[in-house]
Amino acid sequence: MPTDADDSIDAFQQYYRRPVQKSKKESFFLFIYNPKKKSVFGRTGSSWVLVFGIKIFVDEERSGGESSVIEKFISTFSA
Repeated sequence: MPTDADDSIDAFQQYYRRPVQKSKKESFFLFIYNPKKKSVFGRTGSSWVLVFGIKIFVDEERSGGESSVIEKFISTFSA
């Protein structure tokens, strides 16, 4: 007959399992493209847009503040 302590251990093991071990090759290919998360190199599409948007903004500020590239970038995403 299981005790309350045994029941709690079973519940813990049911929800907190170790992740499946993958080979190095499989892990590498999941890093390149992960279909479950729909990410490339560990980043989703929106995070890539954010990274490149910040890069364009910083480059424009360093080049003297010409905002033509920034205006084009913002206009492509505005509705």
